[in-house]
Amino acid sequence: MMPVLSVGVNPEMAHETMAGLNFVHSVAQAWESGKLFHIDLNDQMPGRYDQDLRFGSANPKTAFWLVKFLEDVGYDGPRHFDAHAYRTEDCAGVKDFASGCMRTYLILKEKACRWNADREIQRFSRRSLVARTGRQMRANSRRKAPQPRWRTTSIKTRSRESGCRTSGLISLRSTCFSAFARGLFQALSVLCGNGLSQMRLPPMNAGALIQRRFR
Repeated sequence: MMPVLSVGVNPEMAHETMAGLNFVHSVAQAWESGKLFHIDLNDQMPGRYDQDLRFGSANPKTAFWLVKFLEDVGYDGPRHFDAHAYRTEDCAGVKDFASGCMRTYLILKEKACRWNADREIQRFSRRSLVARTGRQMRANSRRKAPQPRWRTTSIKTRSRESGCRTSGLISLRSTCFSAFARGLFQALSVLCGNGLSQMRLPPMNAGALIQRRFR
């Protein structure tokens, strides 16, 4: 019988930040997949070389959310501080630097516990979550359904201020022409000042490519 191999990942904070990615999201995905076996904790400025800074020194907010996530989900794997000491005068200096990384983690862990225990913070967090969810639902409800490939768009616009009247019939044969029609309609609405008065979408005559009539 073939042995069952356990394969996981070892994400590093500096590597994800170098590429402009969200390290907390990457760790969460690995955890959700059951593949977070190890983690390298350090810090990094986005877009720079692999700096391996002291944990929490460059992005304390990201470090806080990372520690909070690890503690909330109960991660019990290794926590490796892959950081380069700023001063390496002797072995004691390197150990002091490593102790500083661990101290930062413990401070953020305490703050995460206070965050979870604070009723006012939890109330604001739930209110913010409800507000974000409501905005997303409203945005989704305003999205238009995909248009069929073959459409005919009729545009009529009237201006109350200037009294000008513009009507156009545009028969469109592909989705790219449909995008052109929407842009033209918006431009006419702005110029004439009254917006859309009527818009019909009857089936297109397949023999027509583009027909325009303005009066």
